[in-house]
Amino acid sequence: MELPKVKTDLPMPECKKPKPDLSSLRDEFAMRAMQAMISTAGAPCLFGLEGCEDNTAAGAYKMADAMLLERAK
Repeated sequence: MELPKVKTDLPMPECKKPKPDLSSLRDEFAMRAMQAMISTAGAPCLFGLEGCEDNTAAGAYKMADAMLLERAK
């Protein structure tokens, strides 16, 4: 049985990196902060985030916002 021929001379589309925007940077910071909080068993409040033991995601975004403020200086 012969396989169908596939065109191999098609042009490759140009891949462009997406431009980073503030929200994706905030999400990246929050993701990394949450990762640190989870890996440090029960230590989110060591970072000075009130109530974060009940809501790690909210604490991670508080930390991300602080990082963005510091970055803007």
